[in-house]
Amino acid sequence: MPIKPSEIVAARKKCIPKTVFNVIDKLIVTHWNGFSAVVKQEEIIDLLVKRTKKSAQYYFDNNFLDIEDIYREQGWDVIYDRPRYFESYGATFTFVKKDVGHKTTLKGA
Repeated sequence: MPIKPSEIVAARKKCIPKTVFNVIDKLIVTHWNGFSAVVKQEEIIDLLVKRTKKSAQYYFDNNFLDIEDIYREQGWDVIYDRPRYFESYGATFTFVKKDVGHKTTLKGA
């Protein structure tokens, strides 16, 4: 049977190496300010390359940083911000704990 749209998040979780989640979780804890954690994509890649000896391109080619929906399922609002063609800053993931009683005011959530 073909995969159902409702099964995508669970299937992605199985495809992404646990090391990716371990690195991102460590960086969320490191950058947590009591409200949110802003994690630089470059920092994630640098740690993954150091830990696994695989290239940065390996993680991009396999879409292993497409983790937003997986973290949302775990109770986070996640915003991925990357520069547009005329901008020059590094891409980031912002993690904010979902507040059941309040809608987040972060753009893109």
